Amino acid sequence: MCGILVAMTKGTLVFLLGLVTIVLPALGVPLFWKQILFGVMGIILVGIGYSIRRSQYLATLEYDGSVRSAETFVETTEPLFDTTR
Repeated sequence: MCGILVAMTKGTLVFLLGLVTIVLPALGVPLFWKQILFGVMGIILVGIGYSIRRSQYLATLEYDGSVRSAETFVETTEPLFDTTR
């Protein structure tokens, strides 16, 4: 079961948790277990939401090139262009 969850994308997991949220009240599950399942699904959704927001934020930093990428240069003492002409 854990291997299946690892192979799923975040979007697929959110979709499946949404389906379970819709169907769970009609399944006849005891109230105590419903509360536990809804709590666990909420925690998972918060984690997925944070992960998605963080990856989008880091992608914008890499795209802008302002924070995460480091530009390096080497100052040379040799003339780069022939100025004797």
